[in-house]
Amino acid sequence: SHWWGDPVMALRECMRQHSADRKLDRAAAYWMSGFALGQHGAGRDTPGGIESAFRKAMAKAKGTLAVVDPEANSYTRIWCCCEILAAIAARSQSAGEHRHDTYTVLEGGGAVGLADGLAEVDRDDPARKASRELRFPLALAELVLRKVAVEVAEASEPEDRRRLLNAIAGEPDSEAGPPREHERYEEANHQL
Repeated sequence: SHWWGDPVMALRECMRQHSADRKLDRAAAYWMSGFALGQHGAGRDTPGGIESAFRKAMAKAKGTLAVVDPEANSYTRIWCCCEILAAIAARSQSAGEHRHDTYTVLEGGGAVGLADGLAEVDRDDPARKASRELRFPLALAELVLRKVAVEVAEASEPEDRRRLLNAIAGEPDSEAGPPREHERYEEANHQL
């Protein structure tokens, strides 16, 4: 998951570092919903549907990568929030086999990530992991915590926002106006 307002080169740098940290071979692939799914109009799907193409991709993935822009705008976008929530659900349904990592670009260049568990580059050494992840900007993590609020998250299309909020709230009528407050919104915010 990533925010489309972030430069593509930042996404590329995070994917490059993630691949190196996880020691993925050259045949490893990254599936990106923004390229694979039509998010607007005919064929649109919501991450809340159990049969959605998004959930099917999550079920086949060995892990997921969230790229956080320096302003944490990804956590103000409803699609990004729903993608991350689906990744968290995939992890819990896989008994920890599915890994969800979070990466960001660094101000001086390069990227750093918070790995779910030990990354292969850590060589089973928690101290190596801690040392590697120490470069992740603490101010960015704090900013994410301040910005997470799915109930006010935005979408380019108002109908997407309505459908995704209804999916989070478990509302059966995806076309109805979503509730302004819901206990599932709070649960989602806590998970994010």
